[in-house]
Amino acid sequence: MEFRLIYEGSLKSSGNSTKHVKEKHAIRKEFHKQLSTLGGYHRTLQRWMTDVLQNIPGTSEQMTKLEIMARQYSRFGYRFVPLVSRDNFMICGLDILFLRRENPGDLILRGGDIDNRIKTLLDALRMPDDCNEVVWFTRSHGRPVFLPITK
Repeated sequence: MEFRLIYEGSLKSSGNSTKHVKEKHAIRKEFHKQLSTLGGYHRTLQRWMTDVLQNIPGTSEQMTKLEIMARQYSRFGYRFVPLVSRDNFMICGLDILFLRRENPGDLILRGGDIDNRIKTLLDALRMPDDCNEVVWFTRSHGRPVFLPITK
């Protein structure tokens, strides 16, 4: 599976003074929109959304892989569907193209160093570790929130 996610916006340094929870959530929301769209035409994701994999014991309810994963990765009142996890036997590689509209030197002098800005991006790609990281989430009308990376 190969795809490209695009985030156009501020990318703040993830230094020790603040976690930038709102900013990371804004990135997650943007990626969620793109990944939800990807699910509509990528064959693997379409199968996750449509193929019934199991019956729930004691009921006539059937679940798709998407629903199974959303229940399995339910955290802090939200449902996540990681694309990359041990359970999926998937790994990923990232190619990050970091474009900016700043004068030479501003990356370090004003905006924070590049490694901590990239850390903010990587933090937004993973599932939240605790409830303080999802305070700013807006639920997606009961649909799972897609996130591409688990820890």
